[in-house]
Amino acid sequence: MNYTSKALLIAIISLMIAGASSTHLRAQTKVEQHTVTVDSATGKRTVTTDTIIKKEEDITPYTEMVNINPLAFILAYNLTWVHKLSASTAVSVGAEYAVPHEITAWGVLGEFRFYPSHKSMHGFYLAPNFSYAQASNAYYYSYDPSSGMGNSGYYTAQMLTVGLLIGWQWFPADNFSMGLAFGMSDYIPINSHTGDSFNDVGWFGGMYGNSGVYPALRFDLGYAW
Repeated sequence: MNYTSKALLIAIISLMIAGASSTHLRAQTKVEQHTVTVDSATGKRTVTTDTIIKKEEDITPYTEMVNINPLAFILAYNLTWVHKLSASTAVSVGAEYAVPHEITAWGVLGEFRFYPSHKSMHGFYLAPNFSYAQASNAYYYSYDPSSGMGNSGYYTAQMLTVGLLIGWQWFPADNFSMGLAFGMSDYIPINSHTGDSFNDVGWFGGMYGNSGVYPALRFDLGYAW
């Protein structure tokens, strides 16, 4: 199974889990209450039926959360820590590490979350974010057909990204967190070198070294307290 197939399979499974969990959270409880009254003078019985719709919402005041993104595990190990700042804001920092083939890659990221509902760590949020990543290859070889010359050596490629995510965070069980977010990221190469085969650095799925705006998808699993 190639990279694209693996990514698609994990994305489908993740969305199915997210959909099932969010449906459970949106479920409502219907309660019918019957009241019987008896007129003391006439003995007439009156039955009144009241229907009550109850909607439960998890508002557990979590302040810390640790997440992993299983979609990104295809390319890199990752871990993110989220900290609640106020009733409507939170901040997160994270790290990634990968060793695909002969390449060593690592990255750090930061994110600011704004919750319009003023229920920080719960529900809908907007998240501007940035990241820095670096990948190093122990050896590369390039060939110039015009001169018939080749060269080899060591290179390090660096990348910045700036993006915006629209996400939803929920807790299908006590302390167990799930999150789903979509958005866009702008990839900004920091360095370039003639002969450096940036696309060999598969950490960014072929986008490493290529500037431009690309769609972003994130699915989080974690633990909160």
